[in-house]
Amino acid sequence: MLEGAIIGIIVAVIVMMIQKNKQKKALAEVNNSETLDTPSFSAFFHHATEKIFTGNGFKFFDGNGVGYLSGNNFNYKSKSGLQTFDLSICTIEYAGKKKKLDWISIDDNGTKHYFTSFQQGAFKMDGSEMNNFIEKLKEISPESKLDIV
Repeated sequence: MLEGAIIGIIVAVIVMMIQKNKQKKALAEVNNSETLDTPSFSAFFHHATEKIFTGNGFKFFDGNGVGYLSGNNFNYKSKSGLQTFDLSICTIEYAGKKKKLDWISIDDNGTKHYFTSFQQGAFKMDGSEMNNFIEKLKEISPESKLDIV
């Protein structure tokens, strides 16, 4: 029984290390790229469609990738490609907490996209990155509905 617990801990640590390495590589790719504008904010995000976000299943996001703010645009780069949201046109709202994480929604021409960012710690998730992102969005779009309840 003790052997199983030790093996479980080792596997959990290895998975967390692999995930951290994946996030660092993705962020370094955006921050070190030769973009026209240096991003004012970048983080590793989880993206959910409305179907997944409003569903009650175990899965709470569709994919993950790097999101970064560049001027009035929020760019989300994942395996499926780059999505750009013009925040001066899109509706931005605080979508609430789901799975103990703060989420925002970006409504782009009637299609809602949900985003969250967190760092997995040993015993809990750190949502400070998402709070920083929400503060940046409030600066860019003061009329947005991003008040956390």
